[in-house]
Amino acid sequence: AIEQPARRIGLRFEDGIVEELVRDILGEAAGLPLLQFALLSLWKARERNRITWDAFRKLGSARLALGRAADKFFNSLIVEDQWAAKGIFLRLVRPGELTQEFTSSRVRRESLYTEGVARDRIDRVLEKLITEGLIKITKGDVPLRDQVEVAHEALVRNWNTLAVWLDDVRTKLRQRIRLTTA
Repeated sequence: AIEQPARRIGLRFEDGIVEELVRDILGEAAGLPLLQFALLSLWKARERNRITWDAFRKLGSARLALGRAADKFFNSLIVEDQWAAKGIFLRLVRPGELTQEFTSSRVRRESLYTEGVARDRIDRVLEKLITEGLIKITKGDVPLRDQVEVAHEALVRNWNTLAVWLDDVRTKLRQRIRLTTA
């Protein structure tokens, strides 16, 4: 599934990289999205037609690649945009009913507009998150009815920065969901 399509376009992996990628995601609930992201990152870092160990080491691992990319993107934002991005992510995740796990949640774009953050800032940061591949959007009949969600459940499970934010606001999220349901 990895090597044959690569061979068709003349792409080669240095010995052992594919095996290491597969070993890294074994047992991971979000393994395929992590593998997809890692392969795309390796493709972007290829040397002509080769995926090298050097590129793989810079990636870290399939499990770490998505979180590292999210951190790199987040840290590149100005502080005000970081606050907006954090707010967006916290709206797109919900705690499990009986577990400590969090899952992504699809919300309407209009629910992302909160007091204290300018609408144009939310829109600008949202577009950056979409372009970066961290958020996806399903168009509605009008922009306010667009459906917004985290691009990969794997991001919810494997981005340590998001995990820290979620732990900090676990109680608030549960209260908000109960109030929304009521």
